[in-house]
Amino acid sequence: MKRLFALMMVLVFVLSLGVTSFAAEDTGSITITNATVGNVYNLFKIFDATYSTDASGNANAVSYSITKDNQFFAYMFGADGTTANTYFSYDAVTGAVKRKENTQNSDIISYLTDMVRSETDNFTAVATATAADKTVVFSDLPYGYYLIDKGNGAAVTIDSNTPDVEVIDKNQIPGTDFSKLVWDEEADTWVANSSANIGDIIDFKVEFDATNYDGENQIKYYTIQDTKGDALWMEFNSVTVTVNGVTLDRGYYHGVDGTSNTGEWKYFGTWTDAEKASPDNAQWYMIHRGFDAFDIVIPWMDNYHFEGTAHDFSLTYSEDAKSIYPSPVDVVITYKASVEPGATIGSAQSNNLWNTADLSWTSTTTDGPDDPSTTTVTVYALGLEKIDADTREHLAGAVFEVYRDEACTKPVYVIPTDIKGVYILDDLTTIVSGQHRETSRQKYAAYLEAYLGANYATTQSNVVTSEINGKLVILGLEAGTYYLKETDAPNGYNKLATTTAVSVGQTNNGFFVIADPAGNVVNAQTATGDQTKHTYTVTSTIVENSKGVELPSTGGAGTVMLITIGTMVAMAFAVLLITHKKMSVYQD
Repeated sequence: MKRLFALMMVLVFVLSLGVTSFAAEDTGSITITNATVGNVYNLFKIFDATYSTDASGNANAVSYSITKDNQFFAYMFGADGTTANTYFSYDAVTGAVKRKENTQNSDIISYLTDMVRSETDNFTAVATATAADKTVVFSDLPYGYYLIDKGNGAAVTIDSNTPDVEVIDKNQIPGTDFSKLVWDEEADTWVANSSANIGDIIDFKVEFDATNYDGENQIKYYTIQDTKGDALWMEFNSVTVTVNGVTLDRGYYHGVDGTSNTGEWKYFGTWTDAEKASPDNAQWYMIHRGFDAFDIVIPWMDNYHFEGTAHDFSLTYSEDAKSIYPSPVDVVITYKASVEPGATIGSAQSNNLWNTADLSWTSTTTDGPDDPSTTTVTVYALGLEKIDADTREHLAGAVFEVYRDEACTKPVYVIPTDIKGVYILDDLTTIVSGQHRETSRQKYAAYLEAYLGANYATTQSNVVTSEINGKLVILGLEAGTYYLKETDAPNGYNKLATTTAVSVGQTNNGFFVIADPAGNVVNAQTATGDQTKHTYTVTSTIVENSKGVELPSTGGAGTVMLITIGTMVAMAFAVLLITHKKMSVYQD
């Protein structure tokens, strides 16, 4: 019904048409509860009404009438009042209106809805109000049979026949605009897919519009089921829940210390000692389903009671429980998660960095959107191959510093892995919670001291070196451009005068390294024995080095011979000169 009509109306006294009246006309009110905040409600008076009351003041009889100057008269009974109407009979003498026998409430609703809709420009509302909160009141209304136009494609009725009636707007659709997103720092916005570095702390967000009713059923609580890949470590103490822009400060996790890593986060937000006496004082609950799955449960009615075990819960309500929040409202849940070193590299599909949220709500049954909302974070890698510019042979011993900017002021810190020449981002400065969260430094602790020195626990480096295969790999990079500055060239080769820029994340290809069980790499052309081929998905680049030009030398055997011959010639010339001088003396 709620999706079929263009109007939402309230048909006051709909079940009592045709009952005789015993009281004079007076005024009453119509109160709309669970109103849609910001929505405009237009009130139309269809018939006049009078009623009588019993000893308790409750209406026990009501009658309806219509005059020819009523804006709906001609549409329903013709200009002269003689046109037959399928649902109502009209007495031209008294002006009385009665519902015909065997007419259904739903048929009357549809008929009056179509009437108002078909002549929108010709009919005028007797009152209009915009909902500032979840209650709208039309007061000082002459008794009558009214229709409330909400204009959002839904309809409801009431069966009260008292002068002051309360109408519940049940025609809001819960769970609309449901999404799971991740924050992208470079784009400075929430997105469905992003990239990150290993060790990064990432912000996730779940958002949806919540209402107090799903059709005729009042919603008891909303549940967000969150599941993630095993390379994301959720920071359980980072969860925030806001409803209608207001933070729900008291969250509660029901777990057992020792079997769940989040037992330490029993109370979220600010609790007084008195409030901690009962979990019923929480405004939301986290139910742990394992390290990679959890539920956030938000009670949507007051007077509730929570019962929980390590991984399950129940919420029960008293009979007088009422909706807590305006309707509809925006619900936002945020939390942080860190990227672990086991992240799949270079693949947005089927990686272990996905994060999915599903939404459900519980009224008389459990329902929710058809599809979950999923985000994906992708981690990339850089591969470099150092070769001789002429022979294309692999060159070992090329030393680079890695930077995030061309000016080489933002170092990218790395640590070695179990394969020589393969590095992974250093997550030394990442601050996370939870003893089961894995870090790069934990995973590759055995290789830190040889790379960083005795103070490896607090030292970082951005230096990488090509191995005998000429290759080096850096794992765990977010998309972007990286700059490698050569600080030492292979022996006999000239050092590069400029940095090497690599745009990681644009194109990815297989990049293999052959290594023995100890992680020592070999050239593919000369590999023998017990080796394993390790393939990485990387953005790769080839860097060439040229040999130095050989300068003239003065230390060869040929030069010694020339010096010897030259010495002998010089001595002979000296003897000849002395002899010539003596002969000259004798001649004088």
